Amino acid sequence: MIYKNRRSDVEIIDTILTGVHGEMKKTRLLNQAHICYYQFNDYFTFLLNNGFISERPVDTRKKVYMITDRGKQLHESIQSLLAWTEKDRLVE
Repeated sequence: MIYKNRRSDVEIIDTILTGVHGEMKKTRLLNQAHICYYQFNDYFTFLLNNGFISERPVDTRKKVYMITDRGKQLHESIQSLLAWTEKDRLVE
């Protein structure tokens, strides 16, 4: 099946980073990203392993996640890139 409006990797990462407000649980971020668990887990693991998102244990079984300064910089860069590419699409 071919989808016309597929999001790019950059757009999905931006959606995940946009969804991080304060401390959030992983499930809430998954729901906000609107992608399946397996895809989300790949992107989320990338963001966590590269220091764009950090985790903090709440108790023995629960963790919350927050965006790091590095993640905020990435989010701002992606926003600029997406705005620039969107402006180019409007010109064509």
